[in-house]
Amino acid sequence: QTSFSSWSLGNNSNAQLPITLLSFDAKRIGQTPEVLLQWRTAQEINNKGFEIEFSPDMQTFTTLAFIDGAGNTTTLRTYEWKVINPTAGYYRLKQIDFNQTLSYSGVVFVKGFDNSYAITLMPNPSSDYLSLSLPLAGNETAWLTICDLHGKVIWQGSTQERDLRWNVSSWANGVYLLQVRTSRGVEYRKFVVNK
Repeated sequence: QTSFSSWSLGNNSNAQLPITLLSFDAKRIGQTPEVLLQWRTAQEINNKGFEIEFSPDMQTFTTLAFIDGAGNTTTLRTYEWKVINPTAGYYRLKQIDFNQTLSYSGVVFVKGFDNSYAITLMPNPSSDYLSLSLPLAGNETAWLTICDLHGKVIWQGSTQERDLRWNVSSWANGVYLLQVRTSRGVEYRKFVVNK
């Protein structure tokens, strides 16, 4: 389930429903480890806010964040929240009233992020320019090192850019190793300069 039409959360059939939830969606932002959650409400009554919950198996949910609600409103409201989470799993909303009454949305599944697939280095072999695309999210930083097969460092630096380009026309023909280090680990790519 990725979205639904007009649907209300509530536990007590004798009480006025705390919110009217029009939609709830979670999706990965392109080929990145970042997930975007969005939901809309048509009305909120005594709504303290929402907890974003995540589970890898739909058995145990953990709280990722709390988003303040509007309290009382009949105005259409849109919420969104982003998280860096490469793991596949299920997201849901826990709605909390000021009197601590709890309600839950349906769950939405988001596929995992394949970090090794998302790093692209091309063309390979290269004779003039080499382009690198990185799966960075938000203000994430990558530390890059390019060495030849003897371990000599050819280029080194850090970046928050997702796309980089090197002029390799003056580099010696041969095989090189690119190391990409981020907060999620280290990836390696081999490439060839052949002029």
